[in-house]
Amino acid sequence: MSRLEDLKTYSILDTEPEEELDDLAQIASAIFDTPVSLISFIDDKRQWFKAKIGIESDENKIEETFCQYTLGKPNDILIIENPELDSRVKDNPRVTCDGGIKFYASAPLVSAIGNVLGTVCVVDYKKRVYDESKYHALDLISKKVMNYIETRKQMLQKNKEIEFSAERLKKLTDLAPGAIFKLSFNGDGDLKFVFISQGIRRIIPCLCPEDLKKEPRIILNYIEGGNVLYDLFKHSYNTLDQVEFEFKVILDDKTEKWCWIKANPERRSREEVVWYGNIQEITQKKIHLNTLEKMLFDISHVIRKPIANMLGIVTILKSPEISNSEKRELCDILYDETTNLDEFISRLNIEYYSLKDKLKTTWHEGS
Repeated sequence: MSRLEDLKTYSILDTEPEEELDDLAQIASAIFDTPVSLISFIDDKRQWFKAKIGIESDENKIEETFCQYTLGKPNDILIIENPELDSRVKDNPRVTCDGGIKFYASAPLVSAIGNVLGTVCVVDYKKRVYDESKYHALDLISKKVMNYIETRKQMLQKNKEIEFSAERLKKLTDLAPGAIFKLSFNGDGDLKFVFISQGIRRIIPCLCPEDLKKEPRIILNYIEGGNVLYDLFKHSYNTLDQVEFEFKVILDDKTEKWCWIKANPERRSREEVVWYGNIQEITQKKIHLNTLEKMLFDISHVIRKPIANMLGIVTILKSPEISNSEKRELCDILYDETTNLDEFISRLNIEYYSLKDKLKTTWHEGS
C-alpha cells in the first residue's frame, strides 16, 4: 500500500483537535523548551497540523516544509541545528525571513506497515543544542502519537461496522410485520421508548417513532382501555411477568383495529426495567376467528338435527314389526336427510378453503 493510501485509512486529515494529541504536543514543547511544537500529517500537497503549539496556520505547502525530508526515513530523527547552512532548507522563506527558524527537530510518525505519515516536530527561532536524551524523548512521543491514532483507526472501523450492522438491523425491523420495540420503565412510572420500528406507522399511521420517543404516552390515546395496558406494565415492573394483551386501536377517522402486544421484561437496575417486544395487528385474524366460531355453531346446529333424524330412522328400521312399504318410506326420508347433509358438508368445505386462502393472504401481508 502506498504512503498516501495508507494515510487515508486513518481518516485523520482535516479533523477537529483532540485533547490527547494536544497534550502530547504540549509535552514536546515543554521538554525542548521551544515556542513551537507540531503533530502533523503530510499528503501529496501539504503538511496539515493536527495539534499545534505556537502557530496560527493550519497547514503549509509541502515544498516549504522541513518535514518532507522525513518521508523516506522511518527510522531516523531529523535534526537541523543550522538551517541557514543546510542545503535542504537554507533558501526556505521560513529560514530567510527576519526572525526565521534557527532550530528544527522531528520524529517520524510511522504506520504499522512502515510508511511515514507525518511527524512530531519542535521549532525554535534561536540556536539550540540538545543531548541525545531529548531526542529519545521526542521519539517516544512520536510512538505514543502512533499508538493513539492506531487505536483511533480501529475504533473508527469498529464504529463503521456497528453503524452498518445497526442500519441493516433497522432495515430488517422496519420490514418486519407489526412494530418491534424496546421500552423502558422506572419506579416513578415514566415510560420511554428506547427503540420502536417504523412498523408502528402501519398500525397507527399518525404516529412515528420520533414522536413516541419524545412522548411515549401518546400511544395510550389510541388504545381502548389504554390504562389497562399501562397497569399491565406496572404489574410486570414489580413481578417481571411477561406482558401479553389484546386490545382495540381507535384511529382519528374512527377506524377500529385489533392488536396484540407481547413483551418480555428484563431488570436493568434496581429502578429500571426494560421490555423487548412487538405489536401485531390481528384485525383479520379476529374476523377469521369469528367466522370459524360461526361455522362451528352452524355445524353443531345444522348437523345435529339430520343426524338425530337418521338415528331415529335406523332404530325404526331395525324393528321386526315394520312393513316393507314403511321401510321404503323411511329409506326415502333417510336418503333426503343424507342428501341435505352432504350438500351442507360441501358448502362447508367451500367456506373452509375460502377462509384458508384468506388466512394465507393475511399471513403474507403480515397483518
